[in-house]
Amino acid sequence: MAGRERIYLDRFWNEFSATPSRFSEASREHYAKLYALPGAMHSGFMQFAAFDQDALEAEVPEQRVLEYFFPGAPIGIASFALIL
Repeated sequence: MAGRERIYLDRFWNEFSATPSRFSEASREHYAKLYALPGAMHSGFMQFAAFDQDALEAEVPEQRVLEYFFPGAPIGIASFALIL
């Protein structure tokens, strides 16, 4: 990828953006320079690789939700449903 960062980024801006014209030439040059720094492309790819783990960590078990709304009430989902 070294030396081809601008080509890679232009593909996203031109083909995947709803309005490619929103990315000015100055902005494109700026981001291409940043992504050309050592390790920058790898770091960007690793963000995408972390999406699955982020989704797992963002899940909130139902028990935690109940504990948040009903502090100190050690009840399970089944018990809560019976109360309603």
